[in-house]
Amino acid sequence: MYKRLIHTALDVSNIHENLTEGKYKSFEEFKADAQMIVHNTAILYGVHSDQAEIARLLFSDTCHELNELLLCKNCFYLSNARPENWFCYPCTPSHDLVWAKMKGFGYWPAKVLQREDNQVDVRFFGHQHQRAWIPSENIQDIKVSIQQLQVKRSNGWKKACEELEVYQRFLREGRFWKTKMEDSPQPHQQNQSQRQQQEEEEEEEEEGEKEKEASGRTQRPERTDEAESSISSTSNEQIRHMKGSQEPKAKKSRRSLAVEPKEEASVSLLCNKAVGFCCVIQTDSCCRFQSFQQKTG
Repeated sequence: MYKRLIHTALDVSNIHENLTEGKYKSFEEFKADAQMIVHNTAILYGVHSDQAEIARLLFSDTCHELNELLLCKNCFYLSNARPENWFCYPCTPSHDLVWAKMKGFGYWPAKVLQREDNQVDVRFFGHQHQRAWIPSENIQDIKVSIQQLQVKRSNGWKKACEELEVYQRFLREGRFWKTKMEDSPQPHQQNQSQRQQQEEEEEEEEEGEKEKEASGRTQRPERTDEAESSISSTSNEQIRHMKGSQEPKAKKSRRSLAVEPKEEASVSLLCNKAVGFCCVIQTDSCCRFQSFQQKTG
């Protein structure tokens, strides 16, 4: 029944979830969802039902709270959270301070929240922090001396002036209240920061792997150089051993004398071009040396 009547299912828990995840980009989006609840309730229970009336009251309170939030977010938070000396913390931007006179009362220190035509919306310093619309002719600047106002100094008035002095001291010292929402990141901001941290960690890991690969590549030529030096040293030792072991007892023939320059050239060429672990010796002397090793081995 509910699915057949309601096109867009929405309740207070959905709105709270959207707020937690930071899905609302403007007050109008939030207000539209609150109005959707009224619409769904009227369709499901009837326009004149008690449930629809409750939904309309909820929507009216929502609109009022949104207007208060738009008027001053600092006042909205402090008036609901009520920390110690909450009314003494200056807002951003700070409110004008005035002496305001209600009908039947004397001038009282107050903050100006907004002005419309000849009316001023003020909130009074003191115990109850009452709020009222005061005509402009009953508003005086806070710099006006108390003697000119002819105020009756009651205990409540004195406490209100003490709170005004604390507010002015906080304003001079630049002591502004920071909400928890301002100090700590919102859930969607936390998710973004976590994603950024993960991306940074992944980039660091990739850079570390690249450095390892680069270091491995730089180490390989050193090993080949060591291998080349060892090959050249072993080839030199073999050549010296070959020369010492193959010294002829008899006189060399013309044939052997003709081969010696080629042997020295091939040995020098081998020493200069020895790269890798396998070498091919193409001289007659090397062939004789290999046969000599097989016989003596």
